[in-house]
This record gives sequence, structure tokens and C-alpha cells, in this order.
Amino acid sequence: MKTTHETQTQSVSTELAKYAAQALVLARIAEKDAKAAAKRAQDDAIEAFKSAGIVKVELADETQVTLVESDGRLSVDAEILAELVPSKVYDNLTKKSVDLDAFKGAVESGYISQDVADKASSLVPVAASIKVTPKPKKPSVKK
Repeated sequence: MKTTHETQTQSVSTELAKYAAQALVLARIAEKDAKAAAKRAQDDAIEAFKSAGIVKVELADETQVTLVESDGRLSVDAEILAELVPSKVYDNLTKKSVDLDAFKGAVESGYISQDVADKASSLVPVAASIKVTPKPKKPSVKK
């Protein structure tokens, strides 16, 4: 049988666990809300940058904020590529996926024609994003 002290200690421990669990739940909710707010703010910033025709601003504290855009990410259909190029070329270009640098090099050097490259690859859209570069920290002098 538990003593009164042991029962009280267990009760306090249980309450502390409940408070810790509640704090975790609230923190996760706040994190989710903060991520949603950051996404909305980024979308607004992208729209504002594009509307203003600018790609970079410097804030009062010297933080650099830059609009980052891309034409897309190259995606190569390995199955189509395998049908269109000799197996030796294909083996040199692939691992489990197509090595994009090797693929681009093969196209540039003529091992793969641009026509074959166009049939085997496409640009995958990449969403614009905002890059924030904090103000550089001044070096501290250690004594």
C-alpha cells in the first residue's frame, strides 16, 4: 500500500507531466501557426517584390532580403533516355537516377543530341522563394 507521501508525490508528478504535455501541444500549435504565417508573409513579399520590379532590399538593420527565382529544375526521364541513347552512354550518365551534370555535359559535348535531350528531359517548375541574409556580425576582439 502506498503512503500518503508517495500518493502525493505521484499526483504532483502526474500534474507536472500534464503541464509539460500541454506546453508541448501549445508549442506545436504555435509552430504550425508560425509556419502558416511565414508562408503567407513570403507569398506577400514575393508579390510585392515582383510588383515593384525589384529583387533585393536591405532592411534598417542591414538584413538583406532577396527574391530567388528559377526557370525550373531539370528532370530527365531515365526510361526514355535509355531507349534513345546507346547503353554505354546511358551507363555513364546514370546511377539510380540520371546524373544531371553528366547529362548536361553529354548534351554540351554532343554525345547526346539536343533533340534526344529535349525528348528525355523537362523543366520542373520551382516556386519562387525569399532569401533572408542577416546583417553580418562584427568580429569580436578577444582579450
